[in-house]
Amino acid sequence: MIIVLVRHAPAEGHGEAEADAMRQLTDNGRAKMKKAAAGLAVMLAKETDFCLITSPLIRAVQTAEIVSDYLQLKCFNKDDRLIEGQHEDLIQLIHEHSHEQVLLLTGHEPWISSFSEFLSRQELPYRKGAAAAFRLEDGWEESGADLLWFMQPRALRRLSVAHKFIQKEDE
Repeated sequence: MIIVLVRHAPAEGHGEAEADAMRQLTDNGRAKMKKAAAGLAVMLAKETDFCLITSPLIRAVQTAEIVSDYLQLKCFNKDDRLIEGQHEDLIQLIHEHSHEQVLLLTGHEPWISSFSEFLSRQELPYRKGAAAAFRLEDGWEESGADLLWFMQPRALRRLSVAHKFIQKEDE
């Protein structure tokens, strides 16, 4: 099983929305995430069976919707456990979806970095829109997961050019 963690794209500041849960992506954040999602599609081009689960906070849902569009996902759910991202809750969520080939989780700091460190035993500095993929083998909870790749949003956006070529090959 592959787990992909995606941090939400740039959103409104804390004072710009009535409540933290209502903070939306900025126009610039949406534009950047569209390119990053195209790069993410390139990184996951060989994978076929996806399920995306997102935090229900608006900025994470909006990020997940953009990613879902680029990956043409049929499985898209919201889960309150991705608001706080407690390790025990995330492990339970992974076990619930262990039949999936690729499970994408979209959420927030600080749990994204904390859970990445738990998985890979290394610190990964997620910027908004960054993503990392991990392979989970039997016993991963004790021994850790294999970090397949970690990409900051700028690198994902640069890959968006390759997305056009992949689409042409599929036609």
